[in-house]
Amino acid sequence: MKKLTFLLIGLGLTAILSAQALPKEVLGVYKYHLEDQEGLSIISPTHFIWIMLDKNRSYSSIDQLSSAEKAKAYDAMNLAGGTHSYLGNQRVKFTFAIHSSPQAIGSSFEWTYAFDGDLVSFWIIQEDGSKGPLMQSRKLADWNAAGLCSDLNGAWAYEEFKGLYLQCGNYAAWTIHFEELSQVSTTEEKAKAFDVIDGKVAIGDCQANGRTFWNIVHSSKIAEENITLGTKHVDLGKSRSKWTMLAPNGSPAAPTWHLNRLKK
Repeated sequence: MKKLTFLLIGLGLTAILSAQALPKEVLGVYKYHLEDQEGLSIISPTHFIWIMLDKNRSYSSIDQLSSAEKAKAYDAMNLAGGTHSYLGNQRVKFTFAIHSSPQAIGSSFEWTYAFDGDLVSFWIIQEDGSKGPLMQSRKLADWNAAGLCSDLNGAWAYEEFKGLYLQCGNYAAWTIHFEELSQVSTTEEKAKAFDVIDGKVAIGDCQANGRTFWNIVHSSKIAEENITLGTKHVDLGKSRSKWTMLAPNGSPAAPTWHLNRLKK
């Protein structure tokens, strides 16, 4: 019995020691510094999210896109979010809880990084243990930036549908699946995925009354970029929040969404 007790204690200590916190220098908001892609990522103490899009997207009117054009637009977006764990020695493991390619949900990958001022270089670790191609991001803000927006800092999950929302100061990023998807490979499946998946990066102008006006910087649907969305959030207690969209005149408008805080 004593041997079993000591074994359980040892296993517990091993689990605690192996669960290392991600270094604070890694947490925050990043703008991708890549030749062909643009977007933003946020890394919180427990979660991550990225919105990565091709720079050469050219379509403008969503209503006039054919299935083939929607499929092409779907292929041009890379939206993902989930949890992470620090493996030590500047090596991080990402596990997808949501992804624009549903087949990737539940899978993981590892990457390593190096900082040079606010510029971070990172490499995805390949199956043979080697580094993949060099990629870079520029850090825009540290985690838990102060200000009127800071009450919403953290990771949130949507109640009405599958989605992840991260906010750090006045930066926010979200990716949402308005319908459940399991397989996306054909032109028709990609066209539907483009219609029902949404990913955005926004910079918020937060007001003291819970209202925020968001400038959409990046969007999976390029026609929705460079517009302003208004929201009003109400704290419901027990880590829940109600968000209502605002009309251009500032009055409440549909829809209303509910979010649960995963971790601050």
